[in-house]
Amino acid sequence: MSVPFNSGCTRGLLLDIEGTTTPLDFVYNTLFPFASTRVEEFLTAHIQEDEIRVLVEELRQHHQRNSESEASLHIWCDETTTDRVRSAASYVRWLIAR
Repeated sequence: MSVPFNSGCTRGLLLDIEGTTTPLDFVYNTLFPFASTRVEEFLTAHIQEDEIRVLVEELRQHHQRNSESEASLHIWCDETTTDRVRSAASYVRWLIAR
């Protein structure tokens, strides 16, 4: 069975990279460190974009659910945009480490 592909309507393609398209060693030793060191810079540069703001809000909600059972989580701060970016980046790094 094939699914029609319309490149004009496609905005993204999600692949399961862990062991499927890329060796696990590459994911854990290259991709995760790359993302971890650059997430705050990326969020700072793109936080004004609607799509990124929505994703950061989803991260905040996920963090809130996790913080109820995970004592190791930092406190999420939303007082300024910089605080929100730092909180989101810190949470992403925490998720990567897990």
